[in-house]
Amino acid sequence: MILGRLGALFTTILVLSLLSIWVLFAGILIESYQNEWRSASLFAGNVGSLLEQAISRDVELYDLSLKSTAQGYTNGYAENLPPELRQRVLFDQSTNATGLGSILVLDKDGTAVADSRFETPRSFNGANMDYFKIHREGKFERELFISHPFKSLLQQNMWTIGLSRRIDDAEGNFDGIVLGTLKLSYFTHLFGAVDLPAGSSIEIVHDDGIVLMSSPYANIGQSLRNSSIFRQISQVRSGEATGVADSDHVERLYLFKRVGRLPMTLAVGIPTSHFLSMWRWRMSVVALGFFILSGLIVILAITLGRELQRRTLAERSLSELASTDGLTGLANRRQFDETLESEWRRALRDQAPAALLMIDCDYFKKFNDTYGHLEGDQVLRSVAGALRDSIQRPADLVARYGGEEFAILLPNTGIDGALRVAEAVRAAIARLERQHAASPLGHLTVSVGAASCVPKDEGGAVSLIKAADFALYHAKEGGRDQVAVSPSRDMPGFAWREDDAIQQAS
Repeated sequence: MILGRLGALFTTILVLSLLSIWVLFAGILIESYQNEWRSASLFAGNVGSLLEQAISRDVELYDLSLKSTAQGYTNGYAENLPPELRQRVLFDQSTNATGLGSILVLDKDGTAVADSRFETPRSFNGANMDYFKIHREGKFERELFISHPFKSLLQQNMWTIGLSRRIDDAEGNFDGIVLGTLKLSYFTHLFGAVDLPAGSSIEIVHDDGIVLMSSPYANIGQSLRNSSIFRQISQVRSGEATGVADSDHVERLYLFKRVGRLPMTLAVGIPTSHFLSMWRWRMSVVALGFFILSGLIVILAITLGRELQRRTLAERSLSELASTDGLTGLANRRQFDETLESEWRRALRDQAPAALLMIDCDYFKKFNDTYGHLEGDQVLRSVAGALRDSIQRPADLVARYGGEEFAILLPNTGIDGALRVAEAVRAAIARLERQHAASPLGHLTVSVGAASCVPKDEGGAVSLIKAADFALYHAKEGGRDQVAVSPSRDMPGFAWREDDAIQQAS
């Protein structure tokens, strides 16, 4: 009983232990995933910040050169200077920096009238270009305009971005533009200085969704207006987004940041496979460890469970041995006494009748003397089987009372029911047809004493035994092979029911 409860407790502890282990693993899994994501986000954010600061600074310096050129041209004092000196006044040395193209001054018709690279301007007209039209229409009167990427005819058909400012005459009318070009090789050189994981990308996207620069060098000039990434970028100035690129179908974690006050956004994309593959590998190792630990716990639990089961079976066997007669397999005297006390208390509480049959094998000593003790033991086993077969209810108890004497306890049974069982027992023994030469009857028989009562006090159980024994004595005195009931109404502890006849049966 105790071991059974221990087994249930042990099973509960095992299940809770396994649940705790895997809850812990789930916690580690989630926390490590978040850490990997934060690390990748921090790395991409740092790279983006460095690039954004560099681009913003260089464009701002270049814009100062454009402002200076526009101011020198507007003032008109450089117009009559010698060509060499005129170049120095209009254009500073920043125009020779790596990645920067020429600075041109275009008149109101779009014709180049000053060129940072040559004293005599190259033949060029940009009247049809977006950077010229936008200023002529007055949409960017005092602001720097950044054009879409184009292939410059003046710079060996290289991809270039135009940076331009409007020039007004003395009356404030449109008088041309100053145009500077930024080679995309500038960005290539800048991006190349950053060590990013394989499969990463860097993109600079105009506010209208046009890709100004991309690394890998793939979708320059293409529109991202319909992409989910651009929709996320366009909603806030800086932040984080995850998506699959349309160009190569790679899922990336994007960190994007507005480039200063310029109309463009820088986005650094780190492939999720880069940091999640490492995370999956580490978590696989951790999961393997947890599986091994869980397996060891289960093996240990199975081993201990089997040991508990073995001990439970041993305890049950010992309990059965302690309550079972070794020869007949019936309940022994100890079990009979405990059950009788329990049933007596129950009958007293419910005021229900309890019946007892005392059974004795007739002339059994003579049987042993005639046939031997081994044969006598076999007869006792046969009698025990017949008695066991004579009862129908699980609550009824058949016990070996001692030697050749047996007892049948019949809870909630009046004298009439007890007599029917008693007659069934006597008939069952007769059907064995066991020869008994030393008996006057010639075959094996039993005598049965029956008693039944409704208990009046807790200490009266022994009186029921005495009443059944007294009835058994009368059965033997009356010639054996018969059933008798107690002949007295005055047995202590009894409350005889009016319908329980007190008689001797022959």
